[in-house]
Amino acid sequence: MKNKILLFILLTALFLGGFYYLHFLRPPDESSNKKQGAQLELPVFLVSRSDVVQSKEFNARITASKTSEIRPQVNGVIKKRLFSEGAFVQEGDQLYLIDPTAYDLALDNAKAQLQKAHASRKALKAKINRYQQLMKLQAISKQEYDNALAESDQSLADIEIAKAAVKTAELNLEYTKVYAPISGQIGFSNVTEGALVTANQTDALATITQVDPVYADFTAQPADIVGLEKKKDTPDKTTIKIFLNDLDKDYPQEGTFEFGDARIDEATGTVKGRISFPNPDRVLRPGQFVKIVIFSSPQSAFLVPQNMTARDSNARLYVWVIGPDGKAIQKAIRAKDTYDTGDSSHGPYWIVREGLNEGDQIIASGFQKIKIGDIVKPAPVSIEDPKQSFPPK
Repeated sequence: MKNKILLFILLTALFLGGFYYLHFLRPPDESSNKKQGAQLELPVFLVSRSDVVQSKEFNARITASKTSEIRPQVNGVIKKRLFSEGAFVQEGDQLYLIDPTAYDLALDNAKAQLQKAHASRKALKAKINRYQQLMKLQAISKQEYDNALAESDQSLADIEIAKAAVKTAELNLEYTKVYAPISGQIGFSNVTEGALVTANQTDALATITQVDPVYADFTAQPADIVGLEKKKDTPDKTTIKIFLNDLDKDYPQEGTFEFGDARIDEATGTVKGRISFPNPDRVLRPGQFVKIVIFSSPQSAFLVPQNMTARDSNARLYVWVIGPDGKAIQKAIRAKDTYDTGDSSHGPYWIVREGLNEGDQIIASGFQKIKIGDIVKPAPVSIEDPKQSFPPK
């Protein structure tokens, strides 16, 4: 009887110990916990549509819209210089005076020769009239009459030659006054009063440079040039700004795309392009190196930080999103271009064209430890609006 009591006590103790272990000491069954779904609290990024303005930068060099080298068209000695070096001259302003004395005399001589030709013509007309009467009386031969007619015709040619000589003399006299062929800033004068100059000489007397507007010449990939050409005459125009390398600010005037070269450089595979900029204050000078930034027209898209995305085994881009039932799912996205705010803490961004919807909650971090179907409780993440980080102007 005593043994039976001891056995009963032992079995009771084992039962109570097992019950205590199962309910209080044994670790929780992970498999059962997974069946119920993991409870994770992770930061999320709320997707919203933005008007994205993309930009591309190019190095460029400023060139003048017009340049004119002033050269004399007649020989002579510079008598006067009629401009101040560095001044702005208008088209038609007189710049130099070449000594006109010899050309005045040449014009007087040409006019005298013209008068002589007219006088000769007058005498020959009277001779023809007399010969006509004599021919009726058969007092002269027909040959003499024909010779008189030929002399008369030659006198007409002499008059035309004399007229051309007068015009040439007048033109040469006018060329002694050297005028500005274009408006712009004139540089240094390479001659002074008393210098001998010759027609069509190699050295220019001075150079006029038109600096309003100016051109910014740059090189780019053919696709970039083609894109600018397509948008040139459409409402979907680009905004072109210029940034001066020596100043920490952008130039206030916007540029206009002019054209792209028809040929591709075989050595570099690039194409030359030209943009014109108004330059009323003459801030831009020919030969100056600048940076131009071409902003596209706003396009609606989703901006997603690149550090919130991942790629599958086929290099396809995807994000983790909290589904309507609170469970983690993957969404494939299509993003070709990037948008860099210049802030490395949350950029650059992918410009997502397909795969997302307004209001989607992208898991911002910690998605490496989750799997499809896990229940995720969203926690807010503070990310500055990328449109405010790099506002296009």
